[in-house]
Amino acid sequence: MRNRLCAIVALAFVLAACGGRPGPGNFAKFTANENGVRLLERYIQDTSNPDDARVEAVVTLVQGGWALGLRKALDGCPDREDLAAKSAGALIRRLPDLAGTPDVLAATRDGAFIALSLAPAADRGPLQKRLADWAFAGLGPESSAEEVKKAVESRVLVAQIADLGPFGADGATWIIRHGFAVEKLSQYLLSLKDPEVEAKMLAAFKVLHATPDIAIPYDHVEAIGKVRSTEAVEYLLDLAQDDRQDPDIRSLAFNQAAEALDRPEGLRGDREPILARLRKMLARNDPDDRWAAARYVVRLEGIAALDGVLAALKDDGVYPRALEDPRKTLVDFCKGVILRGRSLQAGGPGEGG
Repeated sequence: MRNRLCAIVALAFVLAACGGRPGPGNFAKFTANENGVRLLERYIQDTSNPDDARVEAVVTLVQGGWALGLRKALDGCPDREDLAAKSAGALIRRLPDLAGTPDVLAATRDGAFIALSLAPAADRGPLQKRLADWAFAGLGPESSAEEVKKAVESRVLVAQIADLGPFGADGATWIIRHGFAVEKLSQYLLSLKDPEVEAKMLAAFKVLHATPDIAIPYDHVEAIGKVRSTEAVEYLLDLAQDDRQDPDIRSLAFNQAAEALDRPEGLRGDREPILARLRKMLARNDPDDRWAAARYVVRLEGIAALDGVLAALKDDGVYPRALEDPRKTLVDFCKGVILRGRSLQAGGPGEGG
């Protein structure tokens, strides 16, 4: 009884300090201190209050500088998911008018993402699209680096783009084109497991890598290697044969292509451009390149391609210069390519059988 009385007295004290109870039109004054915020939280969590008034209280709480407390307020709501969806919609609706007030914009945006994360999965798509449309408004694949940087930095955090689901994909590729947050955004795009998105990401990498004097880092090549399309393998093979690139990058590019070529059944798209690049490798002066190309031409075309491959391996005395012992290379080629190919042709288990 005593504890209950103390709580009532404390509440009365807080109400007196804040100047009454929260209600429509007077929510703002309750954002002045933590005691007022607690009253707003209780108002938001009370389902006997009208939903539109509770949403108004949420918006006021967020724009009053207490965005990080929104999750706690919504977590205490019996109808948390429904109110979160309504609150996210209300916060997103206000974003376009806040360009001149960066602090309020940032708080409103953060509140919108918090509310979005608590909304029902079925309601998130339209909300994500509205957020993405606002975040990347006025931008496109041809936007300059300065335009992309200025627009995105003033609207959305890179870490929040993944929370836009598939609707953030186009914007992410426009950012990658100019070399911003490449590793984080490429991981996000790959996580969507969408061939169309991966194709756009690959196109963005090609634009970025065409930048004069750019030094291609490892994480770019590794990201491209995770795209299981013939276009990605083609590009990796182009990098592998580009003598302007760092030798380690060329080696990594070929190894990434080889991972896909070792499992050709998982490749999407036309293989002929890959074969054209491999045949070009057969004519290079590097003996390691020749043997690698020979292996994968037969892997893609079958044992019937062997005669043509052997004919293309010129007898010009370069093979002793290979990094790997030429005798071992020849044995591996015979066992791993010729015998395996003939076994598969005959219906046997092939390599490892």
